[in-house]
Amino acid sequence: MKYVGVSPGVLAGGKLASKLRKLKVKAAAENLPDYVEVDISTLELGKSVKVGAVKPTNYTILTSAQAPIATVTVPRALKGEMAAGK
Repeated sequence: MKYVGVSPGVLAGGKLASKLRKLKVKAAAENLPDYVEVDISTLELGKSVKVGAVKPTNYTILTSAQAPIATVTVPRALKGEMAAGK
């Protein structure tokens, strides 16, 4: 996996947590990718990017489309600030 872009959730103080390190793909030997690019530029606090959001080129992804690849978690200190601000 290779993450592309900057997550607004990380810029707001969240932490990017990788849930999947590998994807199962099906492709001809010459089309087998070295890595899969995952765009995280729209990832907000508490949200995750799923396998279904990845656009494959010349290969098929066999991993479940609902499986999360990465999540932006909200740290405890930020949760306290958010609760105090409500």
